[in-house]
Amino acid sequence: MATAFETRVELEPGVYTRPQVADLLRVSERTVDRLTAANQIPGLIRVGRSVRYRREVVDRWLSGESEKPN
Repeated sequence: MATAFETRVELEPGVYTRPQVADLLRVSERTVDRLTAANQIPGLIRVGRSVRYRREVVDRWLSGESEKPN
C-alpha cells in the first residue's frame, strides 16, 4: 500500500519513481539502484531516502538527445 507521499509523487508529472524507471529501462529495481549508484542515470533527485528522477531529463536521455548523465 502506497503512503500519501508516494501517491502524490507518482501523480506528479515532472518525476519518475524508481519502479517507473525500471519499467522504462526493462530492468529490475535493483539494477536501477546499481545504475544510480554508478551515476549512470541522469536527472537524480534525492529527498532524504527518497529517490526520484526528473522526467524531462530521463526522457531526453532515453531518446538519445542527451549522451551523458548529468
